[in-house]
Amino acid sequence: MSEQEVTFSTVRFQKTSGLQNRVRLEETLKPRKAGLRGRGDKVYWFCYGRKCYYFVMDRKPWSGCKQTCQSSGLSLLKIDDEDELKFLQLVVPSDVCWIGLSYDNKKKDWSWVDNGPSKLALNTRKYNIRDGGCMLLSKTRLDNGNCDQVFICICAKRLDKFPH
Repeated sequence: MSEQEVTFSTVRFQKTSGLQNRVRLEETLKPRKAGLRGRGDKVYWFCYGRKCYYFVMDRKPWSGCKQTCQSSGLSLLKIDDEDELKFLQLVVPSDVCWIGLSYDNKKKDWSWVDNGPSKLALNTRKYNIRDGGCMLLSKTRLDNGNCDQVFICICAKRLDKFPH
């Protein structure tokens, strides 16, 4: 597998009233390499809005991505709304990435890893479960795929969840 260099930038918009969760500007301007504890995974991260995003460049099946994120105190990406989806589609690498949405056979519906709600309007009926039960993000769309396929991962953590 050839090594690929990925460059990200951070865009911050601030209301004149200020942000609740301020982060020092120099902490968010540049992408950073971040090693995961005890692992050889290549990880690049940046912050945008109230979240920090971690791109794990080593390809893994969906369950491996979920485990990698959890073992680092993160979670597989949950997309909260259309604005976040559009932003992420601008910054994802050219490849597709696993996110934290999968098909729950018990509920017979798609659910996020935290089982919480999202304002993202997903027409989940268009995803045929026979094509795969795990969700992928690319520059152009969300699509479902076989959970055993290997892709890069997107982990995330809300800024208000970091210890002070």
